[in-house]
Amino acid sequence: MSTNKIPPSDYGSSGANDSLANALTGNESSAELEVLLQKNKVEQETGDLLRAKLVGETARAPWHELQRFFAQGTLLMAAQGIDMIDVAVALANDDRDAFAAWLQAEQAGPVSDAQALAWSEADATLWTVVVRPWVLVQEVVAA
Repeated sequence: MSTNKIPPSDYGSSGANDSLANALTGNESSAELEVLLQKNKVEQETGDLLRAKLVGETARAPWHELQRFFAQGTLLMAAQGIDMIDVAVALANDDRDAFAAWLQAEQAGPVSDAQALAWSEADATLWTVVVRPWVLVQEVVAA
């Protein structure tokens, strides 16, 4: 019986990728595969726990309470249309690639002076979540 297996070199050469490549190519014993699967399950649960924690810590705050974080340069914003929790998870995990992509697309990044002024004039209330040292905000969409 013939199976199509992807060569390990297609996965890269970092440690985690080597284990995954070995598992996918059949070069990993069943005991090693079970350990790898358990490790991946724990990592997924940890990610799920982080998301749940961040969701639980999300709250609304009026702009006047957030101005000091803007002045300190620690206030970041997530644009409408993206999941603020995804951005918070990327910040917590120091996922520079994901954040750089949002920054490039102007979907996340530092709050501009113009945006701060607009929120001040509107006496806006924003969704907030803290991912130290950052405070991440997103405009509340009127229902």
